[in-house]
Amino acid sequence: MHFLSEYLYNNSYKVCALGAKVGIPNFFGVKPEYEMIHLPLKKRPYLILSDSIPGDNAYGKKKNLIIITRKGIKRIARLTFDFFWNDPTSLAAFLSLLWIKDNKKQIIEIIEKKKIDIVLISGPAFSMFKLGKTLRRVFNEKLKIIFDYRDPWNTKKNKKLISLQIEKRLLDVPDKIVLASEKLVENIGVNFGINTNRLEYVYNGFSEKSWGVVGENRVDSFDEGKLVLLSAGACGLFHYSKKNPYPFFEAYKKFHIGKKVITRFVGVQSNEYTLEVKSEIGNDIEFFPQKPQKEVLELMTYADVNLIFNVDIKNAAFIIRGKFFDYLKANKVICGIAVPNTDFISWIKRHKLGFYCENTIESIYSLLEKIYGLWDCGKLQEERKNCGINIDNFSRENQNAKYKSIIEGLYVKEL
Repeated sequence: MHFLSEYLYNNSYKVCALGAKVGIPNFFGVKPEYEMIHLPLKKRPYLILSDSIPGDNAYGKKKNLIIITRKGIKRIARLTFDFFWNDPTSLAAFLSLLWIKDNKKQIIEIIEKKKIDIVLISGPAFSMFKLGKTLRRVFNEKLKIIFDYRDPWNTKKNKKLISLQIEKRLLDVPDKIVLASEKLVENIGVNFGINTNRLEYVYNGFSEKSWGVVGENRVDSFDEGKLVLLSAGACGLFHYSKKNPYPFFEAYKKFHIGKKVITRFVGVQSNEYTLEVKSEIGNDIEFFPQKPQKEVLELMTYADVNLIFNVDIKNAAFIIRGKFFDYLKANKVICGIAVPNTDFISWIKRHKLGFYCENTIESIYSLLEKIYGLWDCGKLQEERKNCGINIDNFSRENQNAKYKSIIEGLYVKEL
């Protein structure tokens, strides 16, 4: 929401952002120009459940009792809030409801004092949308309300009957609901019985401003003569992670032998799993921690193939990761490795952006061999055709302009 707030502020809107007090407001090293009001969550004794417990033996049975009690409370809380709220975690739902309880009076006063015309409430946590119900009751139709629903992670729980009914009732409140993708609009329109005139979609997009500083001499050609594969962004590279694309590594162990190839994963913290993979594959694979954005964008343009994964079946249908739009802008072949119903796979198919395969060792190995063959004969980049797509439309700036038009459609005011 920071980028949208910044865009609206720079386009002559008065923007006031309200949020829990979690520290000094600071975004990417720069304090926002728009107004921010931090409303704290009141301190409560039972909110220290995650605090560490001293390990001194002197605590004895008392220490064990505290641990058991805290674990018990957490378990009960998780079951209770998962039953009623369709949120990524029960803690997120719990804290959001407490924050609304602590601050709703002050929020109403701020809206009245500043003569706010439109309130935009962002999830997750999706329990934050309960605030919309309170505001509608106080201000009726005079206040326009938007629910920003541009995070599809909650869809994995939307078959729980009680939370689903609560969510449906809350989605009757806003004037507009802004979603993450066109596919999510179709899904929620059908499953929640919402008039599609109230539904809009705005993609996250790539930053035209950030790409504007990517120079011609991007990266030293220290891998010239090699097929370069790149994966940017975290993808669960550690043992037992549900997001770990381990079939890729199993396929790559066989594929890389005797070939001129290197694969880089950027945005990955070194751990036991990455060290294990590195020791088995050697110099043909590299893992890097987070790098400056400019450098990551440069690496995308230098790579022959940009890899994007989705191995989370429950969330697959509506996933379009932010890096996908950067890959669009980089204009290099995109290789999607994912479960079949993943949204970005349909983009790759429809616009002929590169390749895709299922997340199995055999499928990945076969595709890597195909890619290498095309690269070896100089025909790989021909697979990036960009059919029927205007990439500039998916810049963050253009997507924010679309969001601005949604706002203006609700309330037209001379600035």
